[in-house]
Amino acid sequence: MPLPLGTLALALSAACLPAQVGRFLGPTEAATRLPQGPDRPAPTPPLGPGQLPKGMHQHVGLSLPENLSRWLYWWEHHRDAFAPLTTTPAHDGTKPASTRATIQLPEALVPALEEAIEAGGDPRITSAALVALAKLGTQRPTARRTTTLQNQLAATAEPIREAAALALGIAGDPDCLALLCSLALDQEAGRQATNCSAGVPLPTRVFALCGLGLLVEPPGHSDAKARALEVCRQLLANTKPVDHDLANAAVLVLGMLHPDAQVEAEARLQASAVQLLADHFVRPLAPEPLPSQAQCAPAIARLLGRHHPDSPRYRQWFADALRGQGASGPCSVERARACVVALGQLGVPPAADSESDPDHQLCQLLLATSRTHNDPQTRGFARIALGQIGGTANRRVLLDELGQAPKAAQSWIALALGVLVYHAYEQQLRDSGAFAPDLEVGAQLFALFQSNQTPDVVGAAAVALGLSQYRAAAVSLRAMMKHKLAQEELSGYCAVGLGWLGDGESLPALLEMLGAARRRPLLALHVATGLGEAGGEGVASRLVALLENGGKGSPVGKLANLAQAIGRIGDVRSVAELVRVLREPSCDGLVRAFAAGALGCFGDSGARSWQSRVGGHCEYRGLGRGLVGEGVGVLCWL
Repeated sequence: MPLPLGTLALALSAACLPAQVGRFLGPTEAATRLPQGPDRPAPTPPLGPGQLPKGMHQHVGLSLPENLSRWLYWWEHHRDAFAPLTTTPAHDGTKPASTRATIQLPEALVPALEEAIEAGGDPRITSAALVALAKLGTQRPTARRTTTLQNQLAATAEPIREAAALALGIAGDPDCLALLCSLALDQEAGRQATNCSAGVPLPTRVFALCGLGLLVEPPGHSDAKARALEVCRQLLANTKPVDHDLANAAVLVLGMLHPDAQVEAEARLQASAVQLLADHFVRPLAPEPLPSQAQCAPAIARLLGRHHPDSPRYRQWFADALRGQGASGPCSVERARACVVALGQLGVPPAADSESDPDHQLCQLLLATSRTHNDPQTRGFARIALGQIGGTANRRVLLDELGQAPKAAQSWIALALGVLVYHAYEQQLRDSGAFAPDLEVGAQLFALFQSNQTPDVVGAAAVALGLSQYRAAAVSLRAMMKHKLAQEELSGYCAVGLGWLGDGESLPALLEMLGAARRRPLLALHVATGLGEAGGEGVASRLVALLENGGKGSPVGKLANLAQAIGRIGDVRSVAELVRVLREPSCDGLVRAFAAGALGCFGDSGARSWQSRVGGHCEYRGLGRGLVGEGVGVLCWL
């Protein structure tokens, strides 16, 4: 089921999904159009910028932006990692994700999904129901659920095979380890399971490999993690162009292993995974580096985190690579982006404002990169990295930059400040159960929101105000949301900011905007996002009604955000309505598929979505077609 969105109906929204359903997590350089029709085209070699695969054309009514370096792509890729901050109880009828496992769901839910799978027919409905069934695994005995998923591996429609392979990993049945390994490596057991004697199709292998990562990621499972490591080692040894998608997925899976460094055997496994990634990062290849090589930097950062004993060494390693002084030689644009993303995850706030302090030097390097690098995407990533590292010094630097930087940079700086204070609040909540809003940052962001005339900057400031919990801005956000109705993106991001702000008085305004956005798909998908975060009694039912009435021809991005918003609100009373939509044969197939996707969201028992676990904090522009290309990759599923 496809997943995030962007300006998206655009490249960050499952905006134009045909065979699958959901929200697209990130743009790719080459693939900028989505296919039409019931089935995906066969894999083709990478395309040059602006080229369209045969049979593909732009989705009617929505265009893709040409500037992929805008802040909104980063936000849409990462927003699942940000939950509304609150110290008050949830609205009546809603449940935060962390308590979803305790919800008593209606007995008809899982049977409805199983019926949709067994009925066959529309592959969109079947594939969506497979992923939803996997996410709701605790509602059905493991053996029965696994059998249902495995049986669909031999389906004729490629999207169903892919969904089944991914779902086996999401479901978390350890007995599926060997099968997922065989699928990823194109071994005989995988060929038999897919009924593909000539070889497991490459896209199915990519989905199976990501499913393997999800299966082995939770704590423990040392032997399973070791098996996954060896699978990735074999795949990274193969450098044929057709296997680039597999190499990218292998790098992401290595970053998901998360061994327990306190257990000797797992500490050795962690060291082996980091070394494998480091070797691949500097591996000399001709005629040009593989896309997966740049992805190694963020994967190492995910494995180590900020406080591992080896983290300082890799901070220095990636800083040297960014300067072009590392073993990997001159720093390409792709490698620079990846190094900056990694440093944002590895860096720690400087303890002292001293030129001799390595942490201070790192932040100064990121600041210089944000100002002078010739790639605008790298400059934006560097600003976000400063916000992720946080600390008093970076807070002051970003505030100073906000007032001095060119207008083109202010959107990224505003978002970086929102990220910085959000993470500071999270730490305060962990420490004391409450947080004190940073009024200086909020006031500066609010001043930017009120004074700037550039819609891109104002939209970023709106989102940052929500992250920074500056509730004094709520009235102005509501006014801007209504006043700029014709500027769908700007109005929509005001709605998003209100959703994260958690201002109860904004709920009627958001619901009013949802009605006004009936013929404005880009606005509708952002307003749905805001409502999904704001929650509130009766909101989910309103969203289900809009989803049901979406009908043929509705933009997929709008339906995707409606479905995800319903799931994020978590009002169990909406389950019966969704089941009814799923079972209604007169409803459009795409609407029924998204109803299944929304039902699956009720199985999200953790704070992080599975998409965030696979693709979080990576260099999303280099992921390739197998993971995000043309809206049908692994990360394009709810």
